[in-house]
Amino acid sequence: SEYLVRRMVRNGVDKICFVIGSGKSDILEYYAAGYGDAAALFVVQPTPVGLCDAIFRAAPLVAPDETVLIG
Repeated sequence: SEYLVRRMVRNGVDKICFVIGSGKSDILEYYAAGYGDAAALFVVQPTPVGLCDAIFRAAPLVAPDETVLIG
């Protein structure tokens, strides 16, 4: 994940939302302070039921005028 995050930040991304499973505190701890100039947000997906569910869980954190990348 770090390679993808590094490339996104280098290209101007200023907010990254991680959708993580329950108990994935290692990802939260690693990125909690943000990454470079990007803020890190986290959404928990209690049961891994797919990409659509992950997107719907993250949607409230996205402003209508923001661009979204999925990686």
